[in-house]
Amino acid sequence: MRITISVPPSDVVDKIAILEVKLVNIRAPKKRAAVKREYHALKKVFATLPRSRILNSLRKQLIELHVRQWRLEDQTRVLLKTRKFKAAALAAQKVHRSNDERNALKRLIDRHLGAEFSDEKQYA
Repeated sequence: MRITISVPPSDVVDKIAILEVKLVNIRAPKKRAAVKREYHALKKVFATLPRSRILNSLRKQLIELHVRQWRLEDQTRVLLKTRKFKAAALAAQKVHRSNDERNALKRLIDRHLGAEFSDEKQYA
């Protein structure tokens, strides 16, 4: 089943960045095939966005951020499994800061592309 919704362009760019990181890291054949299907479907949507050096730079920054997040989240899981809770809390804080950076990049993408709306965040 597939549904169609309106999303800010940054959501498409961000999701493709995530999928590219998954394509590098996921080895299980069925999971990898599912990621590839979604990636190819979203690349068609991405192809409709106007190209620019700014968008390419922001996209690369998102990919780099998601690579770092992948490692941090893996590190957090290992620390929790080994009951190193203080270290896990510190790693989780890095994930939160990374999410703030991600949101800032997405807002820049939306602003650059003149998006009608953008993802709003508010944290305690």
